[in-house]
Amino acid sequence: MTAPHSPSDLLWRLACGLMLMNLLNMVLWAMGWYAHPALYAALAALTLVFSWRPPRNGLSVVLLIGALAAIALSAPITDWDARSIWFFHAKRIFFDNNLYAQLDNYAGWSHNDYPLLVPALAASLAKSVGHWNEVFPRLSVVMVLLPAILALGWAMASRAAFNLMATALLLMGDRLLLNGYMDAVLALYCACACVLLSRMWERHLGPSTTEDDPQDCVLWVLVVSNIIFLKNEGLLAALLLWVCALPALWGRWKWLAWSLVPFVLYAVLWRMPLHLHHIQGDLFVPGILERGWGRVRDPAGIQAIAGAVLKHSGLYGVALLGAMAWAFRRAQLLRAWPVFAFAALYTLAIVTVYLITPNDLTWHLATSIDRTMLTANLCVVAGVLHLAARRA
Repeated sequence: MTAPHSPSDLLWRLACGLMLMNLLNMVLWAMGWYAHPALYAALAALTLVFSWRPPRNGLSVVLLIGALAAIALSAPITDWDARSIWFFHAKRIFFDNNLYAQLDNYAGWSHNDYPLLVPALAASLAKSVGHWNEVFPRLSVVMVLLPAILALGWAMASRAAFNLMATALLLMGDRLLLNGYMDAVLALYCACACVLLSRMWERHLGPSTTEDDPQDCVLWVLVVSNIIFLKNEGLLAALLLWVCALPALWGRWKWLAWSLVPFVLYAVLWRMPLHLHHIQGDLFVPGILERGWGRVRDPAGIQAIAGAVLKHSGLYGVALLGAMAWAFRRAQLLRAWPVFAFAALYTLAIVTVYLITPNDLTWHLATSIDRTMLTANLCVVAGVLHLAARRA
């Protein structure tokens, strides 16, 4: 257990503060203002001033973020989705001084229903230098990755576990980490949420303790609040994480109420404006049931989906089942169950998406399955490492 006011609390405070700043930045843009990046630096400086000793995993975090920032600033955004969706939306926010600039539905191919946490931060970075370019705003991806990395650095029980997690992030995320797509960012935040869920389950449901865990709960709510604004799959992930959190929150009515804050914020800040401007995505179009039923009855379609999922996540599924067996033998199932539940539910939800997609199934699988399954895969890795490195 982390002692009160321990050096590692620095990472917790920084993670919470930066995630709050991400949300505040969107709120300010909704009013025509923005959070200047200098505020992020000031927050970090103030946190460091009130810290007496370096935290566990602090050096690893600094080295990792420094390397990511150097890579991000070395070249402009070039990938189509990143340039024509996420950073196109950022550019529109920058020039229109309005979070909701894309809701005029100009360039409908750019998916104007996509949420805006990273585009809003990219627009703030551009505002801070007074002009738009294709390199500097790319740093927004690193700034959004940072608080999730800090949170994992705080929550992971050992330096070895965190360093292995950082290595897995780099290897599995690869170019998706910094190319302007949101899939690796979503995967990292979901992995962080799963580790926090594991801690929450163990502390609240474990037979040997009745200790409350306000730090875990506060950070988990902030992680989910950021997840829901990353991309449309973030809403799905947030709902599944909330379902997985219910056993640890049930009976703790204050925290159960706080766990609904991300969804209220999402409804007010994004879902209601989409509805008022009649903006909708391209997945839930008429004929969902017919498409789904048709693909369920099509052996070739089922084989294609199952084959793609097994190709990209089969080994991770085996690792998760092995971890569950290991946890069962050592009476640590409370630490493993939430990760298993989320990974399984998320995989099932992604399979459902492919069953109902209005796009050509072969094309859709070929262009996205490696990205969509990254979330479940990275959550498995985080869960296994957290399970193996039990906190003293």
